Amino acid sequence: MHTTMNCSRSKTSLAAAVLFLILCSIYPRAVASPAMIRAQAIATVRSIINRNATSCRIRKTNSITAVAAGRNWRVAARIVMSASGS
Repeated sequence: MHTTMNCSRSKTSLAAAVLFLILCSIYPRAVASPAMIRAQAIATVRSIINRNATSCRIRKTNSITAVAAGRNWRVAARIVMSASGS
């Protein structure tokens, strides 16, 4: 049983890492326009999360925040992931 729990944790960590890589690779292209407003930055990240929710086992998005960082936006999302090992 202990091995199963470690496997679930590693799968959850892997899913989180995959989501992070997806956001890092797609998001910079989306913020190339300096005219993007806060709501657009949040909507872009929300759509990326929604597209990958099943494969990354994301159950719920608690919050998404955006803070101006120069000409771009720094966006953070709080998500709830499923810990199922199956």
